Amino acid sequence: VKLGLNWLLIFGTFGFPRLDLIGAGIATVLSQLVGVLLFVAAASRRDRPESEAVRLRRADFAKVREFLPETMRVSWPALGERVLLNGALLVYFWVLSDYGPVAIAAYTVGVRLLSFSWIPGVGICIAGSTLVGQARGAGDVRLAGRAGWRSARLSLLVSLVLFVVFALLRKTLAEGFTDDAEVIAALEPFMLLLGISQPFLGVHFTLAGALRGAGDTVTPLWSATLGNWVFRVPLAMLVAKVFHADVVWVWGTLVFDHVTRAIWLAWAFRRERWALNVGAGLGKPRRSGAH
Repeated sequence: VKLGLNWLLIFGTFGFPRLDLIGAGIATVLSQLVGVLLFVAAASRRDRPESEAVRLRRADFAKVREFLPETMRVSWPALGERVLLNGALLVYFWVLSDYGPVAIAAYTVGVRLLSFSWIPGVGICIAGSTLVGQARGAGDVRLAGRAGWRSARLSLLVSLVLFVVFALLRKTLAEGFTDDAEVIAALEPFMLLLGISQPFLGVHFTLAGALRGAGDTVTPLWSATLGNWVFRVPLAMLVAKVFHADVVWVWGTLVFDHVTRAIWLAWAFRRERWALNVGAGLGKPRRSGAH
């Protein structure tokens, strides 16, 4: 819906008004509205037995209050994490603006190109989070730990393969996205640095999902704070504003961000403090002992 409306409203295709940037905004709003309606339709289905598990009823809304404290406890760190990440991104763009539009364009194009290689990591993260959550619900910490570590290893292996592909083909991919010689020249080292960061990103992405599945949403918040506000943003400002170094050094701060988060989350998951967060009715958890 969003892609189709962008085509129609930005460029005025098939007699639609040419609205340029406003058309993109309208397409975004309408696509989100369609998404909400589809979720409502999915939550209203009665034609399959599994639909009962997700179907919303009036009684569900009446019982919201009793779940509100626990929901807020679990969700506020995730909300804070997104605020911190977006705030860091704004500051990072401000730093990049010193290097002109080519640096901004290279960053935007590079991230969009490599975002395709993150898709497997997103799927593994969701699967790992689900499996860890199921094991925690059953009170089996050992199984939860195994699910988390195996998800992280799988994500690492996939990320390494994709890193090699994107590192070797970075110029070809850049040329397929833009014909601007300056942007292509800037994209080559940037995509290489993003590729180097990718295995660490896959690990911390998956382990963050595993921790959330175990009910620990605070640790991913702290890891995002450490990676972005202790390393990426201060280091980027240091090399750009103080040393006036080449933009490659600003991009290099991304590596510190992802490496820091991967190490922090691996350490936190191995400590298994999340295993002490046992919900009502689960009894005493079984410790994992080995990974």
